[in-house]
Amino acid sequence: MSIFMDLSEVLDFAPAALDDSLPEVEDPLQEINLGTEEDPRPTFISTLLKEPLKSELMALLQEFRDCFAWHYHEMPGLDRQLVEHKLPIKDGYLPVKQARRRMSMDTELKVKEEIERLLKAGFIRPTIYADWLANIVPVLKRKTGAVRICVDYRNLNEASPKDEYPMPMADMLVDGAAHNQVLSFMDGNAGYNQIMMAEQDIHKTAFMCPGHIGAFEYTVMPFGLRNAGATYQRAMNSIFHDMIGHSLEVYIDDVVIKSPEEGNHVASLRKAFLRMRQHKLKMNPKKCVFGVQAGNFLGFLVHQRGIEVDRNKAKSIIEALPPRNKKELQSLLGKINFLRRFISNSAGKIQPFSSLLRLKQEQTFKWEEQHQQAFQEIKHYLLNPPVLSPPKRGRPLKLYVSASEVSIGSLLVQDNKEGKEQAVYYLGRTLTEVERRYSAIERLCLALYFTAVKLRHYMLPHTIYIIAKTDLIKYMLTRPMLRGRIGKWTLALTEFTFRYVPQKAVKGQAVADFLADHPGEEIENMDSLDIANADLLTRAHVCLNNPIYSIHLTPWKLYFDGSKIDKASGAGVVLEEPLGVRHCYSFQLDFQCTNNRA
Repeated sequence: MSIFMDLSEVLDFAPAALDDSLPEVEDPLQEINLGTEEDPRPTFISTLLKEPLKSELMALLQEFRDCFAWHYHEMPGLDRQLVEHKLPIKDGYLPVKQARRRMSMDTELKVKEEIERLLKAGFIRPTIYADWLANIVPVLKRKTGAVRICVDYRNLNEASPKDEYPMPMADMLVDGAAHNQVLSFMDGNAGYNQIMMAEQDIHKTAFMCPGHIGAFEYTVMPFGLRNAGATYQRAMNSIFHDMIGHSLEVYIDDVVIKSPEEGNHVASLRKAFLRMRQHKLKMNPKKCVFGVQAGNFLGFLVHQRGIEVDRNKAKSIIEALPPRNKKELQSLLGKINFLRRFISNSAGKIQPFSSLLRLKQEQTFKWEEQHQQAFQEIKHYLLNPPVLSPPKRGRPLKLYVSASEVSIGSLLVQDNKEGKEQAVYYLGRTLTEVERRYSAIERLCLALYFTAVKLRHYMLPHTIYIIAKTDLIKYMLTRPMLRGRIGKWTLALTEFTFRYVPQKAVKGQAVADFLADHPGEEIENMDSLDIANADLLTRAHVCLNNPIYSIHLTPWKLYFDGSKIDKASGAGVVLEEPLGVRHCYSFQLDFQCTNNRA
């Protein structure tokens, strides 16, 4: 077995931090030197920058070059009063000393070099009488061939309680970075190592090295600890608290400075650099790019027009070979699932693979024609995926919902200034066995409820115009009595502002794709459904196959009274429809009460 093992079992957020490559950007880049010829200090800017922005940006980077660290010893660490990492242990857990692992002589030499660098920087110190003791996991750097040291803290992580600090929602951060004219991407230099370990917990980070190198413990927060990401995010939120969501977005050690107009970018960068200088936060200049028009943020390409699929992620699916076993299929579906917000009817497209996912260990994995066809359809779709546009405030949203016998789907869109519909989010999922027995109208209601729960953060501030095969607002929100699952869903939807409108024309390719992917089902006319106000419907002839209706809501009237005799009491209720039809109900009460109370 190779000593350069799969880190997914060992590390939490470490893999991204171990990559020394530049952020993926669309602009061609120019390397600039913030140092001297004898002591070069390189970082990168876009070659597409024009004057005076280019000169102003270069002067700013020179002024704040102390906010970067080209070497470990240039990172003094964040103030302990701001943040430090603690390692509490859950009750019942005892210290664990892992069995020592062997490594080759070449690996030992590279590990020794890295240990010497960490000692010189003050990140580690020798340990004695360690009770917790873990092995190192040497990680090979792609470009240089050097080794980065991580530690197998699985035993320690299992014994540590989870820090429930709320992490940012990646979708919202990506949305926030889009629709900006100028972007600058920065990465914390060995970000976790800038946070100090609590003195009483340093001994728990002890690790042993191969050969005669020795055993050491971290004085700073290392990669691989369970709650390291939460601790780092807490620090970044404290540092940039009033800038996040306005001129800056941050996810752990990934920072993007954003400006909707060129003229504001240098001022936004200056404010961020001043905050970094104040708290001694250092960025990795070799992983920073400034003044670009488009770049990769959290796995998606963001630019002024919106959000796109990262080409490399789409390419990894398009060029993938058919999976040979269940594990490879799960890996493939994981990649597809990451891009699901871009994929119309994603649940329907991957539904043919469900039978393979249900295979037991002793059953044979067989890739058949239906699976290959579904795979090819996904590949073809990702050749030209849509560009998503985060919603703008002050404009209503449109929600297309559809349901089939096996899946439900929805598409959230918003009209741009030209009146063209732009996709905001595709959503879908496969139905359970119980849900497949719902009626067609109930499946549509489920699609609306599911979408409202998942996309609540998008939908709540806006008026939502629902476009479906039938008027779900009428079916769900005008019943005289709420009961069962429809009642549960209806109550959950009361906080939203919904309107039903018929679809008269398709004004965007995203909508056309959605309608093509969701042919839906034939739904009986609303007049035959058990709902109120049947005579108030207005028929609208539209481009969809089935009739769609709009509705003018008219209130019902409620009359009630109570009565009491010596041995019993009761209540009567009369519901009167807008057209005068009355529904009478009477109830016997099994408790004693007065006439007024009844």
